[in-house]
Amino acid sequence: MALDQRVAGGASVDTLLNYRQIIEAGNYSVHVNLFLPEVLRHFDLPELAAGLAPRPLLLINSQDPMKRTQPEASVKQELHLASQCYQLLGASQHLRIRMTPDKESRDKVILEWFGERSRE
Repeated sequence: MALDQRVAGGASVDTLLNYRQIIEAGNYSVHVNLFLPEVLRHFDLPELAAGLAPRPLLLINSQDPMKRTQPEASVKQELHLASQCYQLLGASQHLRIRMTPDKESRDKVILEWFGERSRE
């Protein structure tokens, strides 16, 4: 989505909130061999989210390096820049951060989000 403007929106479910936390924590459960080498020299995931504005972006159950769901307040703090970008572009409603307790509620949030996209 970050590399192709033709992608109208995106959703991220149960994924790492940022790469920086891996380095800071030193202890992690995510597979770092799947990441681009030296990616932090150029960007981190919150900066990518900012670059996606004003396109719709849904983040559900963002995780830390140990694959623990982060509290909504922590996610919002990490995505402050992205939130500002969406706000400046008049698209605050297109950045959604959600926490769900189980698969059923998560699936419901995703279906509702896709339903909203289809009506736009």
